[in-house]
Amino acid sequence: MEEFLTSYHISYDEFKPIMTSTNSIIAGSAPLACYLAQQGIDPGFEPSNLDIFVETPYDVQGSIMSFLVQQDISKIFHFLIRAGYNTAVSSDEEPVMERVKFVIHLIHPSNKKINIFVVRHRNLLEYIYTHFDLSGCMTWWDANANTLQTVYPEFTSKKEMHPCDSDDLSENRSEHYLARVEKYKSRGFTFYERPPNYVVKQDDRADLETILQDKSAFDVIAYEDVSCVEYLRSSPWNILLQIGDKYHAYRRDVLYKTMMDTEAILPHIGYVYDTPHHHTVTRSALNHLLYADYSIYELSGAYTIPFGLNRDQTKTLYTMKCYDLSHYSQQRYNQIIYAPSAPSAPSESEESEEKDGSAAPLESQDDNNDDDDLPHLINNDYSQSQLLSEEEWMEYNQYLIENEIIYPIQNEQ
Repeated sequence: MEEFLTSYHISYDEFKPIMTSTNSIIAGSAPLACYLAQQGIDPGFEPSNLDIFVETPYDVQGSIMSFLVQQDISKIFHFLIRAGYNTAVSSDEEPVMERVKFVIHLIHPSNKKINIFVVRHRNLLEYIYTHFDLSGCMTWWDANANTLQTVYPEFTSKKEMHPCDSDDLSENRSEHYLARVEKYKSRGFTFYERPPNYVVKQDDRADLETILQDKSAFDVIAYEDVSCVEYLRSSPWNILLQIGDKYHAYRRDVLYKTMMDTEAILPHIGYVYDTPHHHTVTRSALNHLLYADYSIYELSGAYTIPFGLNRDQTKTLYTMKCYDLSHYSQQRYNQIIYAPSAPSAPSESEESEEKDGSAAPLESQDDNNDDDDLPHLINNDYSQSQLLSEEEWMEYNQYLIENEIIYPIQNEQ
């Protein structure tokens, strides 16, 4: 990075302490090119500018001149002015990223260009992760350690990128995004589908043939039978939903969005969601569908509960067991999200499973995915206390604790 900064007429020894003292970072295409060169890979392009990101409090208002008197921004701005840069006017055609208060454009007589992004965000690395549109551009220079970092090193080092979910999805930005994709393709980058999120690690789906050999699933969207092995192998977004001895094939994000459209509230239970085949689960179970830690989700322990004004409708609630392939081969789940039953009695299927001990969980030291690892805990499904009277809520809560469906909850006095 020192050599690159020198090419921009910037003294590394003077600039580094300014960056560290202001918690500012250089991110985007310039550190991406340097990162690839450091890995011995031809970047395929020379950066056209240098982007510096400076954080500022959310509540700061005023003109660009009022920002320039702030200590952090002023340090960087005046350093670059002393280095020979002058303010410049840039085209308004390029959309400004969300939470960017101002962009200060600077140009050197040598035609080197620097942009200072004044960002209303208190964590710039978090900002990069949530607002940058291409994974490869999530690369930055860590001035404290004088190292180049990237969010997806295994892909970036192969000149592979994927599109990222951005908080700014305006039509103008979409057009700009498409132009950026084409620009990086012309630089030798290839694009792949954005991988799903995971909590601990993505299921590597090893030994698919051994575990799911000759098994087929019904692809509900394509309305055809597919090979379980080939379906899971084709994308980490693809999952299997098991009900009894049958498998249904879904793309996890499509299933999630479809089920979100079925949202309903049941007394004593809270928010519930239906699969296309009307299998009902709680919000916590629904959230688990998005995590790439798991490849197979088994629905079991079903019971029917009436609802509606006249209690003339029913929903069938299921317990969900989440498996990676390794655990599934042993019939030991990684996670289980119980379906809360009505206060009167637990479902017969749950009692039967508890008695025969089937599908018992792994010992905690062998299970990398304890309940505490997940952001959506089982207790979240029982937060709809406003649906019950205080007496009913306490009675129902005690039932759930006694049946080990939830952990004890401390009631506020």
